[in-house]
Amino acid sequence: MFAAGAVLGALAHVWLTAPPKDPASQKWMSTYNEEKVQAMMSQFQNKLKELESAGPANAAELSSEVEIQSGILDLISKYREAEYAKYAPFTGLAGVLFAAILGALAPKLLGRRNSQTGPTP
Repeated sequence: MFAAGAVLGALAHVWLTAPPKDPASQKWMSTYNEEKVQAMMSQFQNKLKELESAGPANAAELSSEVEIQSGILDLISKYREAEYAKYAPFTGLAGVLFAAILGALAPKLLGRRNSQTGPTP
């Protein structure tokens, strides 16, 4: 059962991480991969720090800086959510399978342990 689950998990991983076959998706993946998105977010953050070094002249500028920072953090979190969303359907299934295997094996292991610790005639 474990071997079948491991093989199924490996096949699902290979299928989910396979590079896209159509040119548009390949271009998207090469343009917006993890490293490039982090570099873009770093650029946004550096530009915001340059604006902050000048100091806000009024409350409106401070408000816009806070709004920009919130937007940067929102972009990062949405990108991460979208990146790992392809694994989400399998997490619940993996938890259920783990609980089923543990539930099937626990009585056998506890029964064996109890029989070994019992008194000998």
